[in-house]
Amino acid sequence: MKFIEEQTHFHDGDEKGSLIIENTQEITQDHLDFLKDIRNEQAGRRYGEGYTVQVSVPKAIYNKWMREGFDMQKEGAERTKARLRAEGLDCFIIDHRNIGLK
Repeated sequence: MKFIEEQTHFHDGDEKGSLIIENTQEITQDHLDFLKDIRNEQAGRRYGEGYTVQVSVPKAIYNKWMREGFDMQKEGAERTKARLRAEGLDCFIIDHRNIGLK
């Protein structure tokens, strides 16, 4: 698996000298296809039959959420999935089943 690094760009702001910080991360179709392959492979498995990936959140989204006060490590899988759905980022949900984790 190839890791896709987050990029940080600095831009001049207005005439008052402010600085704009832009964080981006390119998510390729190959990466989305890779996530889909994992999703399809896991779909036929029962829980307890090996490791199950719940979500795959890009670093740029994770960092944005942390700045907004949402720590997915503390919030858990179900709340993280709900937030991905709310933001239209369903493609990063690997396992759509509810496992009751908080």
